[in-house]
Amino acid sequence: MEDESGRRSDHTAGRTWAPVGQTPITKATGERFRANMIAAISNTGTLRFRDFEEKFTGPVFLDFLKRLVRDAKGRKIMLIIDGHPAHRARIVRGWSISTPS
Repeated sequence: MEDESGRRSDHTAGRTWAPVGQTPITKATGERFRANMIAAISNTGTLRFRDFEEKFTGPVFLDFLKRLVRDAKGRKIMLIIDGHPAHRARIVRGWSISTPS
């Protein structure tokens, strides 16, 4: 099973408070950053993941797939994915068709 996730430093999840009639103020560094991750877990609980800063695209997903295949050392892989555009990218479809089963 595979999925991707993104995190941003300026995302505020939670609540704050302020006296009635005043706007609440939260402290932040002002420096924004984001981090993305793609991960797959096996039926035995083995976790493989990759962190990346760029947008999740077909080439990023293809790099992750190639790493999975390399780490599998000849064992078959059945990967369950959703309909993300990177999963359906032309470069990924071309690679999956040309890869021996």
